[in-house]
Amino acid sequence: MELALEAQELLDFGTIPAGTELTCRAGRVWLTMSGDQRDHILRPGQRFVSQDCGHLLVNAIAPCRLEITHMAPVYQNKARWQQLIFWTPRRQRWASEGPA
Repeated sequence: MELALEAQELLDFGTIPAGTELTCRAGRVWLTMSGDQRDHILRPGQRFVSQDCGHLLVNAIAPCRLEITHMAPVYQNKARWQQLIFWTPRRQRWASEGPA
């Protein structure tokens, strides 16, 4: 997906999963992500890949085009999936399994 932002336009992505890739195709963009101690400024051809799940804010320094090339599933991490399943009440089943 490609987004076009005007100068000083702010975009709040909310919480994004680890592995999300953002590439600046034109202009300049500033981004900051919760849990990351550094802010990032991307110029054409530069990219940012989120290492962890976190809240992402993007601000166009100049008119820019930003491409999102990869968004990993939120529950890509098997250990996290297992934690979610562990906390699911045992009497509840998936719809495909039929009645309890």
